[in-house]
Amino acid sequence: NGHVVRGTHRGQIRPLFGSLRDPQFAPRTIAQIENAVFVPQPVCQRMSSFERVIVVFEDHIDAQSTERALTEAGLVSQLYVHPRGQPWPTLAALIAQDTRLVIFAENATPPPAWLHHLWDEAWDTPYTFKTTQDFSCAPNRGTKGNALFLINHWLGNPLPDPLLARKANTYDVLGGRARQCKAEGGQQPTFLAVDFYNSGALFRVVNELNGLDGGIP
Repeated sequence: NGHVVRGTHRGQIRPLFGSLRDPQFAPRTIAQIENAVFVPQPVCQRMSSFERVIVVFEDHIDAQSTERALTEAGLVSQLYVHPRGQPWPTLAALIAQDTRLVIFAENATPPPAWLHHLWDEAWDTPYTFKTTQDFSCAPNRGTKGNALFLINHWLGNPLPDPLLARKANTYDVLGGRARQCKAEGGQQPTFLAVDFYNSGALFRVVNELNGLDGGIP
């Protein structure tokens, strides 16, 4: 669960992180992804005109299988295709284009053109931490300086733990790390990825990074 740092009072971009695996090995995982992420087209049509969704897949299936699933869900017409090497659009631009979904894959590469390879466009921090003192802003995957910057911010036990999330997501811990990574990375974070996004000060930190007041529901 995370929240993109580029939100406004008039619109929201909500990132989702999911795992794609061969159904013969993990049928429940595939079902959950299809129900939660590959939402049917009527569901997309019920989204607010100011809402957009970014999906980041930890993909362990081929690009053709991902394409088939999204096609069967009737979502291809809703997908954004980013011209390589061009600046990423603002939320307002995505709204103007009426493209509601942006898809990234950690492993697969295009084609199809809408299946963006995450590490061609983004870089991230490490993601394995046991205590808040372990948090680091060191470059991990991708190339530092890529247009999009992902801060991974959670504590493992090894599975997500709501009690650990309360510690990680406090204003002092999350806000302090976001500001530290912004300074060390030399660029505005694009994504803050956390466990249990509704626990703690995520929206306050996001708004402060964006120069906004108040919370985002």
